[in-house]
Amino acid sequence: MQDKLPYGTNEFNPSFTFDSLVTGKHNQLVRNAAHSLATRTDLNYNPLFIFGSEGLGKTHILHAVGNELQKRFPETVVRYICATDFVKHYIEAIQNDCVREFTNGFRNLDVLLLDNIQQIKSGSLIQFEMLNVFNKITDFGKRVVVASETEPTKLTHIAYTFRARFQHGLMAEIGLPDADTRMVLLRRKLEEKKITLPEDLITLIAEKCIGSVGQLEGALVTLHVHYTEQNGVFTIDDANRILNLYESDVEYEDNMSRDCGEG
Repeated sequence: MQDKLPYGTNEFNPSFTFDSLVTGKHNQLVRNAAHSLATRTDLNYNPLFIFGSEGLGKTHILHAVGNELQKRFPETVVRYICATDFVKHYIEAIQNDCVREFTNGFRNLDVLLLDNIQQIKSGSLIQFEMLNVFNKITDFGKRVVVASETEPTKLTHIAYTFRARFQHGLMAEIGLPDADTRMVLLRRKLEEKKITLPEDLITLIAEKCIGSVGQLEGALVTLHVHYTEQNGVFTIDDANRILNLYESDVEYEDNMSRDCGEG
């Protein structure tokens, strides 16, 4: 149920919980830190800054925090908002001459869940207002969880003062899932989608798709469709040809780094 605060949402995806999060070495620290924030009131880190590549479960964790807070502490005022929505609402506030009301709208929050901070625009005015909101919350002992695709030092389009505030708390990275975790993720997705694949094909996906969770799920769905369309007459060579379409995130990032270095 929506409360009266005008920005963001307090309606969280019920599927995004800590119980439904597949946990491994790649995200154990982030999961534990977020769970502690949602279940304890004596933490000494604020903000919690979560970073990792796209499709690794950052939004899942933010929603899990919201769901857990509402279950354990229903009186807690918690809000989720994407950086792009923050910018949109701020521009509307300028146009409607109600910037003060916009800023004050966040004052009553107990927890702010701020997603995709890397998408914040480079304009100093917008960043100043977001920093103002950030300070209003943290200075009163309220908590902030920030999710980003990269660590603060690489958010070079964001002012240093703002980036430095992210470093005042706990920074925790979500890495790429290892082979064992990828197998667990694939089995979970098969169960959720109520579909089946031969064991050798599941193993092949886990071995070849070493990128994001989103890539892993896409490869699973694509392979299942091809396998089903061919009525099971489907070889490992067929599967390899399809999976070769899924360039790994690691290879992509390495190539981007080399290209940038050569430019």
